[in-house]
Amino acid sequence: SFSPDMRILNVIPHDWNPKARCDVLDATIRRIACGDPYIETNLFEFMGLCMYRSSKYAYAAVLLGRQGETASNGKSTYIDILRNILGEENYSALDLNELGQRFQQGHLAGKLANLGDDISSEFARGANLTVFKKAVAGTEITTDVKNRAGYKFTPYCTMVFSANKFPKLETPDDGVMRRLFPIRFNAHFTPQDEDFDPDIGEKLKSEEALEAAIVRGISGLKRVIANKRPTPNDESESMANAIKVENSSILQWIEDMEITRDDFIDGWTTKGAYDSYVSWCHESGIRNPYGKPQFGVEVCNHFKLKTYATRDENRRGVRRYRPL
Repeated sequence: SFSPDMRILNVIPHDWNPKARCDVLDATIRRIACGDPYIETNLFEFMGLCMYRSSKYAYAAVLLGRQGETASNGKSTYIDILRNILGEENYSALDLNELGQRFQQGHLAGKLANLGDDISSEFARGANLTVFKKAVAGTEITTDVKNRAGYKFTPYCTMVFSANKFPKLETPDDGVMRRLFPIRFNAHFTPQDEDFDPDIGEKLKSEEALEAAIVRGISGLKRVIANKRPTPNDESESMANAIKVENSSILQWIEDMEITRDDFIDGWTTKGAYDSYVSWCHESGIRNPYGKPQFGVEVCNHFKLKTYATRDENRRGVRRYRPL
């Protein structure tokens, strides 16, 4: 029952019906997930997170289409379900590359979700990534306003982006990478499919479908709250690691040269390791290797190492690696 002391800042424009069920919704999500129970679980969990007025869990869903396919894998259908659950007042629709542009951040204020459908694969620059990190983590943002003073606000929107290829990142630090939760969309829908339904979009807009989606989403949200994160998904973790490697020439060097932790511990000096990396970059056509300080930080973080000062066989001062 309503009480006058309630301050309701976001209203989901549908009835709460805990008994709601919809076979069409369940079949569509299962088809989008290609029957993978973990992907299906994650899709419902992010439905719930998009209704949750908090950035407490600080994950951004990245819906990635199957490589080699350009469309018809269910990403837009899923985002349409989110839009219809939330209603226009409760979501923004900024691309990753719009977040840092002047006057844009205010679109996130007071929204439950930012739904960036089919985002650009162009290089994502630092200002956009800075706002992305702040928005996902719920850190205070200052936004400009045309012809008047700007203002500060604390975002609480859940970020959801879809793409067939995730953009390269200018500053792929851990603060960005650990917030990404990729979800693979392996399905491919065509009119030749036996179960193809050209009216599926309209059916998923029905109150029956949306009330059922809300129930499933709230169930998923309760699971996230209990586990303090979305349900782990091996493919998601593999995709997140692939994005991380794609955005770091240091990790590419480690992977390409099959370098192990023991290579560092068994006597490599910090200079020797860095010289090997720079040489590999030149041979691979990478024009701008990381500087030595950033190289050292990423290698130590990746392999759980630290450096120490010692002397070589000629009594010259060097630094080597050892386990933390």
